[in-house]
Formats: sequence, structure tokens, C-alpha cells
Amino acid sequence: MGEAPEYGREAGVMDMADSREARAARQAELLREHGGCLVSLTMNVAGPVKLNPDVARAFHEGVRMLRDALAAHRLEVIYEEARLPFTGPEAFLCVRADAAAVKRLACAMEERDALGRLLDADVLRADGEKVSRAEIGLPPRRCLVCGGPAAPCAAGRRHPAAEVFQKALDIIRAHFAAKFADDTASLAVRALLYELAVTPKPGLVDRANSGSHPDMDFFHFTASAAALFPYFRTCAALGMEHGATAECFARLTTEGALAEGAMLRATGGVNTHKGAIFTLGILCAAAGSLHGAGEPLTPGGLSAASARMTARALEEERAG
Repeated sequence: MGEAPEYGREAGVMDMADSREARAARQAELLREHGGCLVSLTMNVAGPVKLNPDVARAFHEGVRMLRDALAAHRLEVIYEEARLPFTGPEAFLCVRADAAAVKRLACAMEERDALGRLLDADVLRADGEKVSRAEIGLPPRRCLVCGGPAAPCAAGRRHPAAEVFQKALDIIRAHFAAKFADDTASLAVRALLYELAVTPKPGLVDRANSGSHPDMDFFHFTASAAALFPYFRTCAALGMEHGATAECFARLTTEGALAEGAMLRATGGVNTHKGAIFTLGILCAAAGSLHGAGEPLTPGGLSAASARMTARALEEERAG
């Protein structure tokens, strides 16, 4: 096992110079050992603190994205290593492929979304020469803060390091919040499809027949489940924003009504998932509230969050 990351430690000018020198030496060593081309992945993090849990999480996501992109294009990774020094995360991937092609892929990943703008993927040929963006017909990278060319902003220190660092943290946190909402919505839709796929279900719609519901069939339910993805995503996002509160539940009521409309449009007026809109919507919001509070997602936690969220509404209903 490696040493624990030194989160929050400040890196001075000499620390960064030593880090660049060591990285260059490691790049040369890996090219000699493995050949091909080399992707050297780091993070664009301003200020003296180059490593914290948010940066480390974003870096691991970047490595995963790069690995997935290479695999999707059938480009063989023959060696990979990653580490988390206090001077900033580093990963090295030796790839058996044309360096220019790998650089195009790496740049596409850098430009794919806001998180990609924090990644810095140098691609080196077998002789150690870097492939530049200009060489493959791409413009310089843009500044995180103002959107202008990044190099003049960095060289002229046009933006305070603290401002650039905070911008990076905002991008990282927004990325993972959106990813959590997407993942939660995907699980909710998957649950609907799994339930639909259970066959036989006497009296209910399944893969074989419509049971006692002549007005609906398997395809009505698949269309409805697909239409509800944005709603479940919104529910998770509302949970992260408002927590397991009465305010969150009030917002869910409005979103549920809109989701019911989307369901009816997708099915031609057939009520397939009205109950699921209510129950799964609450569960998605409960999951969001736990995630936003940094709490684990457990059955008990989801149940308790759902109860807190709906308590006032239940009391008002009982009061009549």
C-alpha cells in the first residue's frame, strides 16, 4: 500500500520545480521501457495547495475517462501508473498507438465538459517530443475564469490564485452533483424496467401480456419509464439542494405533477406510473439529501429521510 495523500499541504516554488524534473525523468524512463507514446495526465490547480479530496476525486475521474476513451477506440494501454503527491496528482499511461491520434482523443476529453478543462494531458512521442495542440489544428486552451486564452492569463497572473482555485472546486463539485443526480435517475428508471420485465405477473402487465389492463402494454411502460428520467434527476437534485425538508417535498409536488403530464404524453394518455412518480420521486430526493449531507445511502437512512420530508404533509392531511 502507498503512503496516505498529504491533503492540504502547500507546495512551494522549489517543490513544483522538483516535481516537474522528477516527472520528466519518469516520462523518459517509461518511454525507454515500454515504447509507443505516453500520456502524462495532471491537473490544472492554481494556488499553493495542489491536492485535496476534491482534486483527488476529480483526478481519478479524469483517469477513468481517459482509460474509457482509449478503450472505446481500441487503443491498447500497455502500462499505467497513478500517484497523489502533494505537488499535484500524476498519471502515466503508455499507449501502443500514434501519438497525434492519442493527443486528439486527449484534447477531446479536455474539451468535453467543465471537468475536462481541469485536466492537462500531455502526449509524448517515443522520442520524448510533446504533441502540441497547434500541431493537430486546435486553438490554445481557455482560461477557467474569463474564458480568454489561458497562457496569457497564467503568465500575467490576471486572476488571483484563490479565485482560480475556487472556480476549480466549484466545477468539481458541480460535476459530481450532476453525476449523482444522473446515476440516481438511472437507478430509478432501471427499477421500473426491472419490475416490468418480471414475468409472469398474473393480472399485471409483463413481457408476455397485459393482464387485466387492456388499455396498456409492455411498450407503454417502457415509454413511460424513459420519459421519467428527467423527473427523477430533478428529484435527486432537489434533495441535494434543500435536504429532507418540507420545502423539498413541496417542490416535489409541483415536479410530480409535471412528470405525470410527461408520462401521459409518452403513453398517449395511459396512466402507467402515477404511483411510482410519487414513491420513487421521494426516494430519489431522500437519496439526494443524504448525499448532500455527506451521509451514506442505506435503507434506514433513506427511510428516515423520506419520513422527515413528508412528516408535515402527513400531519396536515390527518388534520383534515
